[in-house]
Amino acid sequence: MRLRMVMLTAVVCAGSWVAAGGQVSGETVPHRCALNNGVYTCSWSAFEDTLAAAKTVSVQSDPMDERTNHALKRLARKLGKTVVETGDGPADLQFLLVPLNKDGVYVGPADVALATLRVYADSTPTHRGTLVWAETYRGEKDIPWPSVVYYTIHQFEERAGVRSH
Repeated sequence: MRLRMVMLTAVVCAGSWVAAGGQVSGETVPHRCALNNGVYTCSWSAFEDTLAAAKTVSVQSDPMDERTNHALKRLARKLGKTVVETGDGPADLQFLLVPLNKDGVYVGPADVALATLRVYADSTPTHRGTLVWAETYRGEKDIPWPSVVYYTIHQFEERAGVRSH
């Protein structure tokens, strides 16, 4: 199972790299993402500049999901950003991790989008800002949410060149 997950992660990372390459109708998306056929397409090079310039990050997930909030804060600190608590003022970036495809029936193995880590620029406590990156994790529906959170963040860290501890 562990080897299968490593292989799945490698395939997902490679597939996500191609899927998030920033091409929409043959043109690069400058600083935001476009939604095409249910998949966000973003420009990594434009996002890298936005990420490098950002000093502060706020995080958001389900308010009752402290583990996910903690994992997002840890990610922000690994990226060298100061975490701003939601409601304490504006942040340069906002990390939002949401589950996808929450239909109630599971029938056999299937590679589906399980979560997306969305990054918004120029967020305030009352306004989400502009979507500048969307990292989607795909896998089998029976993966528990804490594992999905880990794999989604790990996939983003690898893309961003952040070393995991």
